[in-house]
Amino acid sequence: MPFLRSLTLALIALALLATSWLAWRDDRRARAPLDEFVTRYELDVRRPSDVAMLRLQPQADLGAVIVATMTLEDVYGSVRLHDLDAAARNAWIRSVSSTDARIGDAIDCELDAIARRPGWAFHESMLAQLAYTMSRRESPDAVVRDAKRWETASMAAIALAPGNLAARAFLGGVCLETWDRVSLRTPRLEVVRAALRSDAFVERSWSAVAALAGRDAAIELLPDDVEVLRLALAREAREGDVGAAGKLRTRLDASIRNARLRGLARLELLARRGDRMGLEQEIPAWLAANRLGEIDTIEGRREVSRVAALVPPMRRGQWPADPRARLLAHLLSGREREADGESLTRLAASLSSVPGPIEAKALAAGGEPFAARELLLASPTRGSFEWTPAVVAIARSFVERGDTARARSILEELAPAARDECDALLALRDAAEAPDRALFEGRIAAAAPRALPASAWSNSGSLALCVDPTTMSRARLSIALDAPEPALLSWGWQGGRAGSVVVRDRVTLNIPLAGLEGRVILNVHREAGGPVELGAATIQ
Repeated sequence: MPFLRSLTLALIALALLATSWLAWRDDRRARAPLDEFVTRYELDVRRPSDVAMLRLQPQADLGAVIVATMTLEDVYGSVRLHDLDAAARNAWIRSVSSTDARIGDAIDCELDAIARRPGWAFHESMLAQLAYTMSRRESPDAVVRDAKRWETASMAAIALAPGNLAARAFLGGVCLETWDRVSLRTPRLEVVRAALRSDAFVERSWSAVAALAGRDAAIELLPDDVEVLRLALAREAREGDVGAAGKLRTRLDASIRNARLRGLARLELLARRGDRMGLEQEIPAWLAANRLGEIDTIEGRREVSRVAALVPPMRRGQWPADPRARLLAHLLSGREREADGESLTRLAASLSSVPGPIEAKALAAGGEPFAARELLLASPTRGSFEWTPAVVAIARSFVERGDTARARSILEELAPAARDECDALLALRDAAEAPDRALFEGRIAAAAPRALPASAWSNSGSLALCVDPTTMSRARLSIALDAPEPALLSWGWQGGRAGSVVVRDRVTLNIPLAGLEGRVILNVHREAGGPVELGAATIQ
């Protein structure tokens, strides 16, 4: 029995050895055409790094993709001859006369590869590009004549790998080049619609799509994809079509909002399930995928605050590199009214090296003014301007507790020059004894004028306001604009973006002040169109 077992194992080993040797021999034979291709077209001289990659491929058919890629780069790419040595320069010059033959041989290599690995989308995709390139080099009539060759291969690549956007982008580009000359089996608008899912296609071909299909139709073809819509908007902004840019901005905002809400719903589902590990992975991903100030309305701020409330106890991160630091800084930048204070305190506690004023402000927002006060009193920079926002926040927290005496005491820590600033004056008034509050009203009125001249705007389109929530919560800011040409404007507070509008001629932009308090900065940015003159502003 031991002898038979040993004999059986030996026979199995010999069979496996023979199988491996046959597979190796077959692979070596399949590589021979690739090696001949490299030698014939001097690719080892012209593209040595690509040839090295070719020889590292584990299977011969994968090398055919490298061959096809080099061939296409020869046709559509460029080379700086004066940067090459004499041998490489002469090889490149000789290669010009063999381009058509090289494309034909590359097609043969891809056909062999498809036979060896049928059903692999990348081989079909490369075959389609090579076939189209060969016809395109021959003549426009050849492109029409051979349409079935490159279309069949393209559709096969798309069917085999529906998520391969490169194949869709290639067919979409060909469709644009042959717009009124070739009838495809798939309606051309559907081909373009599929291609517009590719960021690269939008960046490269949006102008052609808009010109051939019409801008309104082109916008309708775009998917509800944030990055694709963002690219299309950037292209329209460069080309100056304000109407199209306005429509794209509306679609982009809706897409951003939907994507944010889907991500937020996913986070809340993980929280309901108690999936702490899932939250630790998904929350940084949500923060990376979303620009926190992009939909900076009251509702948008509340959505960001909901994310902050879902952050589970995690490993401590480092300020300011950790994504939680960006979230905390965003919410503490004049957005505390929509934020959950306890969430801000937890975020600050989860980070190391948080600056003292920021940590104190987070503690005050979370209802811990005594802890915030201790941080202030222990700080070597106590009494400096950097502590002004934190001192005001601590005082407000004491006022909310009804402890106006401690609020007045903490406000004594303000830098003397900061006591006439907007936020400080509002806090001093709210903390003052009832008979003394009237003393601050005149100073607040001087710091919070309701009429601002055009000269109050900065060169970058920023306007500083002092908003008293007791008298301005239902007010609006009216801005006189002069736009000789149509323009798309975006506006927002504290570096965020809360809305957009298309303007022309002399118009008034009305912006509500609800949800604002203290010193705030309005930013007005022109996204597309001609210059806009920002005029006087009035709080009504």
